[in-house]
Amino acid sequence: MEPVELFYQATSKADQAFKEAIPEPMTVTDGTNTWKIDEGMCGFASVNIRPARGKFVKFLKDHSIGSPDSYLGGYTVYARTGSQSYERNTAWAQAFAAVLNSEGLNATSHSRLD
Repeated sequence: MEPVELFYQATSKADQAFKEAIPEPMTVTDGTNTWKIDEGMCGFASVNIRPARGKFVKFLKDHSIGSPDSYLGGYTVYARTGSQSYERNTAWAQAFAAVLNSEGLNATSHSRLD
């Protein structure tokens, strides 16, 4: 599959997973007031591709998508969601990585609470 097709397929599946994810609401209090946060915990997610070479990584670099990862090695793409929902971003990254893996790339999803 050509890199542009792979990117759009991975992004499409990831966007669908993001929309279908149902975060567990979070309750926050300051001791006096209480707020319900429907999007759940805050966090972010990414997909790491190792090694950082090949047609697909070149496509990402050429389009300024992602960056080299000095900690994990390889090349990392952050969830492209505009959301702070940990669960939704994690779903996005897992789906994106699954599509890449199905095409023979070594991709892993990573997520962290903020």
